[in-house]
Amino acid sequence: MYDHIKHLTTKEDFIEKVLDVTLPEFEKLQRNFVKMEIPKKKNIKDCRIVYKIVNENIKNLYKKLNFKLYWFLKSKNIDFPHECSFGYIRGKSI
Repeated sequence: MYDHIKHLTTKEDFIEKVLDVTLPEFEKLQRNFVKMEIPKKKNIKDCRIVYKIVNENIKNLYKKLNFKLYWFLKSKNIDFPHECSFGYIRGKSI
């Protein structure tokens, strides 16, 4: 299914052939993040940095990338994801 990916050699090839986006479009979409600082409960001086996607196009692009990379890695490595992994895996809870 993803045999064509292993023959890609450059970032441009991957972006254009897997994500179906040109490199200039991809770089333009990357500018659509907003940096947010969320204060921690115990230490008010400390904060957590989170990036929010403000553009639906980039959000969908990252979902597409996540899906394709997940299945590519799963097809290449029987132990993917590792049995000790719990975060961001369907059917598992941290």
